[in-house]
Formats: sequence, C-alpha cells, structure tokens
Amino acid sequence: GDGGSRDPRAVLSDEEVMKVISLLPESWANVVKIIRIFGFRAWEHRVIVRRINEDGEPQLFVTEGKTYATRGTKRQNDPRFLRPIPVGGQIFDLVGEVQRGELDLPKGKQGNLIEVDGRNLGNRLRQLPLWRELEGKYAAQGEWLRPYSFRDSWSHEAGRYGMSDHNICRAMGNTVEVRNRSYRTSSFSSMAGDWNKVDKSLEVAS
Repeated sequence: GDGGSRDPRAVLSDEEVMKVISLLPESWANVVKIIRIFGFRAWEHRVIVRRINEDGEPQLFVTEGKTYATRGTKRQNDPRFLRPIPVGGQIFDLVGEVQRGELDLPKGKQGNLIEVDGRNLGNRLRQLPLWRELEGKYAAQGEWLRPYSFRDSWSHEAGRYGMSDHNICRAMGNTVEVRNRSYRTSSFSSMAGDWNKVDKSLEVAS
C-alpha cells in the first residue's frame, strides 16, 4: 500500500460506471466491465480462462495469483474463480465471450493484445470529459478517483450484499488485512443505508 498518504479511494455508483462504459470503445469498455463486475486486477485479463466450477457451471478463473514480497521472500496469491457483482443489474455475457474467444480487448498497432495496466487504462479514461468531471467531483469530496476505483467499487458493493470479509477477499485474491488497508469497504451512502435499517427497526419497536 501507500501508507495511507492519499485520500480515500472513490467508489463509483452503478450509473457512473455504466456511463463510462457507454463512452469507451468496446475493447476498453470490456476491461472496465471485467474489473467492476469481477473485481479483478487490470493486468489479470491476460490470465483469465473459462473453467467449470464445483457446481458444474462455467465460470471465469484467474490462473496466476499476484506475486508479492514479505520479509524478503517472494510469495504468490492463489489462483481463483472470479465472482460477479452486477453493475446496473447486469453482468453481461463476459463468461460466454471468453469461452467463445470473442471478448474484444485492447490491441496494439500490429493487432496483438496489449498489456493493460492502471497507467494505460488511466490514460484512456482521462480522454473522456466525463472521467475528468468525475475526478473533480470526487476530489471535492476528499476522495481519489483512479482506474482501480472499479475494483474498489466491486469491494464496496460485495460488502453491501452482506458477505463476510474472508469470502470477499478469497474472490479478490488478497487478504482481509490488505482489503481493509487498501480498498474501500464502506461509504457514506452504505453507512446511511445501514443506519436507516436501524431507524426503521426502532420505529417498529415503538
């Protein structure tokens, strides 16, 4: 992590994500869809395959975990199945497109797939006036909007479904400590929503 020196990460609404998707070329829109719907890291697009899960259903699978160093020793997170969190009530047909080899992803001048990362995704997003507007909006709220905000949004929305931290982190490919330190797990709107439930229960009790 960055030691907490930056502002809190922004969490995008479903409406904002869908607007961004609609303005991007299909190849870059697909990158955003996969990050937001499956909570994966941008570079993991190159190690995603379709596999059959234990329930006999097709599911996207990341074949290579993130490599990191701890106390001078290199370690790697486990490969994992990706779990969808809908955006705008949709998960699209991403599993089917991967299975059929039809998922359009960004390519270079020679027609080869490029290595997508936070930098080149950020460069592509900042070409959109909408993205620059959103950067200003969240900066005014003391929040930092970045390409990884799509993964932060997945983390935040997964929490709103009431799943445990451990199960969310297994799907994200990290630990509870990393998620709590580096990703958004709540927002003012989710906090208000939970307290509204408490208020309603008090009204019923009275």
